[in-house]
Amino acid sequence: LNEAEVRAKKIYYILPQVWAWKKGRIPVIEANFDELASILPFDAQFFRKSTFVGHPLLDEIKDFKNAEQMQSIVEKEEHKKIISFLPGSRRSEITRLMPIFRELATNFKGEKILCVPPFNIARLDELYGDTSAFKVVTNTPQALKKSDFAFICSGTATLEAALIGTPFILAYKARAIDVLIARLFVRLKHIGLANIMCDFAGRSELNPEFLQGQVSAKNLFEAYRKFKYKPFFDKVLFLKNYLRFGSAKNLAKMLSRSDNAERTDE
Repeated sequence: LNEAEVRAKKIYYILPQVWAWKKGRIPVIEANFDELASILPFDAQFFRKSTFVGHPLLDEIKDFKNAEQMQSIVEKEEHKKIISFLPGSRRSEITRLMPIFRELATNFKGEKILCVPPFNIARLDELYGDTSAFKVVTNTPQALKKSDFAFICSGTATLEAALIGTPFILAYKARAIDVLIARLFVRLKHIGLANIMCDFAGRSELNPEFLQGQVSAKNLFEAYRKFKYKPFFDKVLFLKNYLRFGSAKNLAKMLSRSDNAERTDE
């Protein structure tokens, strides 16, 4: 009961990433919440009370590449390809990746898109430096849908690209101390969420990942030239089936059931 003497179920939505670290939080969460609403199917391997309700990105993304559009990426002439660059949203990510992305962009003759979060657009010159080689946009899903390929800093955008069907390479550079701490505590083969899902499902990686000293214009362009499109598109279909649906409607049903149960108990 709360202070108003009303019995209310406690629901935890979007569970913490205990599959990466801090598994000791599991019994605390399960003891203090009545229902656990998960957005990742493999959360059930860690939480007994977990219910998969779907992933919110599948509520937000409205436009996906179809089979014909995916095939056109493979067949399109190189000088006509549209390439997107997503260097992250934090200052530290941007300042580490933008010089490399600028150099990398010189290898492409078609349209080059730079995705900038809306909250960073007022500080474009300060954070990103020279952006004259790029078309600057703020709508990431639209840019990814339009693009034939993308280079992306680790984050939600990697899963967006995978679900939309845009081939991409992950590039991530962090402070050395942050990487050291992560390696001490985090036990994962990959850092991109789409690849982590493939790992838990027993699949090979969806996209290449370049970390720290591996991140160079030369390495990223070489990986682009060697990119395997068919395995990527096959895993895109797998991921859509794996996540299946958005979470909004199922979460609303869970909240409604909880509310009805409370009314019954009154």
